[in-house]
Amino acid sequence: MFYKVLGRTGYKVSIVTIGGCGPGFTSTVGEAVKAFEQALKDGLN
Repeated sequence: MFYKVLGRTGYKVSIVTIGGCGPGFTSTVGEAVKAFEQALKDGLN
């Protein structure tokens, strides 16, 4: 996981996020759960 400092806060935040899907994007609940679980395994905070 890659991190950057958020402005002048000193907080380190990941540069990869999950969410923000645009119009027309569809997925099943199962696909969403699978993606979220993988993100947690990869270190999503």
